[in-house]
Amino acid sequence: MKRWSFPTILMGLLVLGVACGGFGGGEIIEDRPPESPLTWGLLMSWAAMVIGGGSAVLGIWVDRDRERPILFAVAMSGLILTALGVGAMQGFLDEEKAIKTRADLERMLDMVEDIAATSEDPELAALLDKQSKNRRPRGKAKAKAAKSKGGAE
Repeated sequence: MKRWSFPTILMGLLVLGVACGGFGGGEIIEDRPPESPLTWGLLMSWAAMVIGGGSAVLGIWVDRDRERPILFAVAMSGLILTALGVGAMQGFLDEEKAIKTRADLERMLDMVEDIAATSEDPELAALLDKQSKNRRPRGKAKAKAAKSKGGAE
């Protein structure tokens, strides 16, 4: 039975720590913690890419024709590893872009709620109430709306 090596255990703990939200000990200024692009879906995709790419490289070297130059196997291995790196980086950048898009959407919805809170248009307020049913209450606009509803009653 083979024992686990120290670097393997350390790497596993590092990946688990990053996946669970990181090791940052800084003070959180916002009302909710910042999102991390290292989601379980991205980590699972990376794991699948490493397994698939590793098996492809292994297959190239195991079934290599000994009469052909070794440069062919090295070149194919390099291309596979480059494709893995590009795919991993693209997944990470897509996750970062999704986080930024969600933050921009939240910011725009807060701005629209601020405008609706200062406006006296009941149709705009009704439209925003209808559109924001699934949105969790947060931000100063929700506090203003709750305050104005409580004061009006």
